[in-house]
Amino acid sequence: GAIDDFQSTFESRGETLYVEGSQCQNCHGPEGSGGQASYTITDAEGAFVATVNWRAPALDTALLRFTREEVEYVINYGRPFSPMPGWGAEVGKGPLSPQQVTNLVDYLESIQLSPEEAQRQAEVALVTEMGLVDQGASEDEIDAAIAEIDYDDPATGEALFNLEAAGGAYACARCHTRGWSIMTEGEDAVSPADADLGDYVGFPDGSGAFGPNLTG
Repeated sequence: GAIDDFQSTFESRGETLYVEGSQCQNCHGPEGSGGQASYTITDAEGAFVATVNWRAPALDTALLRFTREEVEYVINYGRPFSPMPGWGAEVGKGPLSPQQVTNLVDYLESIQLSPEEAQRQAEVALVTEMGLVDQGASEDEIDAAIAEIDYDDPATGEALFNLEAAGGAYACARCHTRGWSIMTEGEDAVSPADADLGDYVGFPDGSGAFGPNLTG
């Protein structure tokens, strides 16, 4: 009906913004699957330290964790101390009108994984990162590996806390460990290559960042 047609139009407008307008996919990946963003680190005086790659979280599970209003807030205002700028014109942060921000969230809502799909994705990533299965394994091999996960083993909890899949969208560390999203490995991950990042990475798991300290 008419309502479905309107919703389809809103989602299409949001997709255009995601892909071409604001180019969200350049950082967050096609269909919100996660990716990387370039980020410039400066010191307390504003002097240049380094340019690094930053894990940009998948957005195809964002509405499993946040309300539409919370996602709109992040789009409008951005995330401090991260590559995510504010995009909201109404709040003086960027070029997008309130309707455009809403349409972006309409599009994100249309590409959300179901809870079951998200759980499967996280489990597959977990057994892969723990070395219980090889890349390119069959579904039967993956199922067998998932059945072997020992959730009583602290190593499993550590792997879950730092799960890198989907741009870190499932990782507790993304919010609770300072500097976790900074990628220091890989060709051209840090420029200049000899930059001293000691004040920005290497903090203990769960020692606090956007989220509170979980260590005590």
